[in-house]
Amino acid sequence: MERRVGASEWRKYTLAILCGSAIGALTLFSPWLAIMAILGVAGLILFLTRPITLCYMLIGTIVISSGMERGAIVPLLKPNELALLLAAGITILIALAKRSVRISGSSYSWYSFLTLGVGTVLIPLISYIIRGVDLSSRDLLILAAPLQYFLLFWVFATLPRTKNQRYGLLFLMVMAGGLVAFIGLLQAANVGLVVNLLDNYYPSSHGDVASEAGRVTSLLGAWNATGIFLMAVTLLGWAILPESNSSQTRFVLIGTLCLILLGLIATGSFAGIGVLILGLALMSLLQGKGVKLLTGILFGVVVGILILVILQPILGPLIEQRLAYQFGGTQGQSGWIPQTLSFRFQVWEELFLPAIWEEPIWGIHPTIPDDFGWHAMESQYIFLLFTGGLVGLVGWLLWLVGSFIWLSQNRATQSGFANTIIVYTLVLLSVMTVAGFTNEVFTFLGTIDYLWILLALTANSSNSLEVVP
Repeated sequence: MERRVGASEWRKYTLAILCGSAIGALTLFSPWLAIMAILGVAGLILFLTRPITLCYMLIGTIVISSGMERGAIVPLLKPNELALLLAAGITILIALAKRSVRISGSSYSWYSFLTLGVGTVLIPLISYIIRGVDLSSRDLLILAAPLQYFLLFWVFATLPRTKNQRYGLLFLMVMAGGLVAFIGLLQAANVGLVVNLLDNYYPSSHGDVASEAGRVTSLLGAWNATGIFLMAVTLLGWAILPESNSSQTRFVLIGTLCLILLGLIATGSFAGIGVLILGLALMSLLQGKGVKLLTGILFGVVVGILILVILQPILGPLIEQRLAYQFGGTQGQSGWIPQTLSFRFQVWEELFLPAIWEEPIWGIHPTIPDDFGWHAMESQYIFLLFTGGLVGLVGWLLWLVGSFIWLSQNRATQSGFANTIIVYTLVLLSVMTVAGFTNEVFTFLGTIDYLWILLALTANSSNSLEVVP
């Protein structure tokens, strides 16, 4: 019996012929163009048929490329920013094709857009324009940074559909943290290939003096950013460890966590280590697992000591150098006060606070001018006052308080793995708020992206299936 070809099949065949003809025509100009077109079509088919791969791609590009210089590979952008735009565009196509797709927690996304978008982006931008402040393209991109977090939130709140998919994303986030730690340890060991790679593709002022300072920067280009990121990943790995459904997965997670802890130590970030301890304590209180936490910490200390003994030739000199620098009592500092903390107080008192006082309501500039005496604000709250004044600080605080309220309300209605995600997000938001007093942690590469991914998965979890169909 003869089979008739339907209209939908004719459209597929026509589209395939047109794509093949276009790719064939490209070979007349350059085989590389044809290869890129083939890869592009294959990637588009993969993303449309398995949308969750877009999320995997974003996690990978965030970790691998967010520490690169903007414009080094893609004009005006970093590769992860281009990937985010691509993912958002494809997500729009998916949402249009599946009209039933909706974002749980959309009220939170609108609230975030209004408080952060208006308070820290729109109003400061208008004030700069009215005051005639000269803004470069870099200034505008940095000022508009919250907008990319809204896109990230939307993609991760829309695409995952099952518990297994959400767990896979979190597992990949921990593994990516292990990669950052591993490269940092190779940097600490002064492996030439790794050092050259970081110098060429991840150049930064921190990277230039990392070996002399006894610290590592890895793929994120700054030791503080790397330390806070590895802290966040350690807490994440600890949170999802009980959710592992196989001994092999737990073994991989434990081994990766040990690697990440070593990487955190190698960064020399006292802030990262300090808020990690605080985060573990908060997580145990919220989950009611004090005994389990104590057992885990003791186990971790024993394992950590054994590994440190084994790697003493690499990490020993770095730790001694860092401790001597912080508590050596140089420059007239008291021996028990970390030198970097004392120096922060001096920078705030002599440079930033006097500048902020000149324009306390609207802020000074989206970035620190080149002729300023110091090029790091050393505090999230100083950063907000400098870039957006009291208006920016209030907008950010409204978002922070609203986020805590929204997460707490969701925690009261969720259980199981969804509750685990919420608890971790609450803990991460809490420790970042504390760490923000001495670091601009809500602008740190990797960590801020992970935070928004977790906020999105919290919104996503309430309308997702619990098992893979």
